Amino acid sequence: MSTDADDLVAAHAALHARFEDALYGVLAALVHVDVDGARARLDAFDASITAHMTWEDATVLPAYAPLAPSDGPGRADHVAGDRVILARNVSAAKEAIAALTSTATATATATAS
Repeated sequence: MSTDADDLVAAHAALHARFEDALYGVLAALVHVDVDGARARLDAFDASITAHMTWEDATVLPAYAPLAPSDGPGRADHVAGDRVILARNVSAAKEAIAALTSTATATATATAS
């Protein structure tokens, strides 16, 4: 028999799996040289993960912090650090996709000339 907590944990895990799938969608678009599609997918991911982390900051993390282990994986400062790393990686990916767009535009302009 599941509890409300079990259901919440399962729903949260499913949501995180969808975020992971969204990132694979960005990679798939890049593999197919669909830079515009990759940018759109990454922008959608960024908006949804930012909203989710805002919700977690207000709801989940205050409840989790007193329960978090004091050492090792799962420490509250590890969770905070992971969030910083995620934000940096999304920013770096956006910059890389922008660079691809700039390069593609420059190449197309040079080829047309």
